[in-house]
Amino acid sequence: MASDSGGFLMMRVNHLGAEWMEKGTARCAPTTVSASVIEMSMKLALWLLLLSVGGLALALLVGHISPSGAQIAFDSERSGDYDIYLLDADRRLNVNLSRHVLDDYYAAWSPDGERLAFSSRRDYGSNAEIYVMNHEGGGLRRITNNRFNDVWPVWSPDGSEVAYMSYRDGLWDIFVSEVANGAEHRFTLHNGLYWIAEWSGSEQVTLVSNRQGNSDIYVMGMTDSRIVQLTEPFSDEVQPSWSPDGAQMVFASNRNGLFSLYVMNADGSEEHGLFSESHNEMFPSWSPDGQHIAYSTARDGNLEIYILDLATDQQQRLTFDSGYDMRPVWRPMN
Repeated sequence: MASDSGGFLMMRVNHLGAEWMEKGTARCAPTTVSASVIEMSMKLALWLLLLSVGGLALALLVGHISPSGAQIAFDSERSGDYDIYLLDADRRLNVNLSRHVLDDYYAAWSPDGERLAFSSRRDYGSNAEIYVMNHEGGGLRRITNNRFNDVWPVWSPDGSEVAYMSYRDGLWDIFVSEVANGAEHRFTLHNGLYWIAEWSGSEQVTLVSNRQGNSDIYVMGMTDSRIVQLTEPFSDEVQPSWSPDGAQMVFASNRNGLFSLYVMNADGSEEHGLFSESHNEMFPSWSPDGQHIAYSTARDGNLEIYILDLATDQQQRLTFDSGYDMRPVWRPMN
């Protein structure tokens, strides 16, 4: 990638989900990946890594800063189209969970960490639907079934519903579907371009909207639809992720030209940058233990996943691939 600008973000990882890239690379059909296969694959990958690069492999596996036993789901195009991967953060090893010839991405963990919701074009090709699979890649179910693009799902706190963006009537709006039976209802109605980021509690959701021109972060009441703006409308603030205690939020902003990561309090006060880089930093995700933030960065020439230790400011790279690795989401710790 020759340049790293805001245009790169809009072209390659459009945070509003409007881009669906067709790549004709054929691969294997959808397959359930059992826990034993995941474990065997990771052990085999580790053994091959040790054989092939010796001391380098050991250097990757010692001195890590990730929480013990942590797992991260992420989207990757490393096999020619986007799939959902599961990363063992301790061992830096991963396995493809969705395994389909058409794009699967925008993974979201259920609150209990047992299921993943995601968007896929596997049944229709031209438009995306919302699906749910278990944490091993099996038990696939389609939640939405219509002629519209349904993307970027998030779970309700009790795991019974999934909210998502849907492109209908020429505009994006937020809809909510019951996981058990697919029954849906509309949550927003053409009041600016909404992107739902998190269902941050039983009473509110966290949104991104360009209703004032630039993209900004809002919280909206689930019952009264009252909207509170948390960021200033002078640049794009996107991709918010709450700390586990709900006291702070990390997000990406292009206020200095490139996207970088910032933290603010729950009421929007005391914003500060996490670090200053000369490349886009995006898709932050706060760890369940509250001590780390996973994110994607273009500093290595393409999007790779890193984690930041908030206590020491130490950063560590987790993925090493020529394909784009992005949107890391921590598996909830139960």
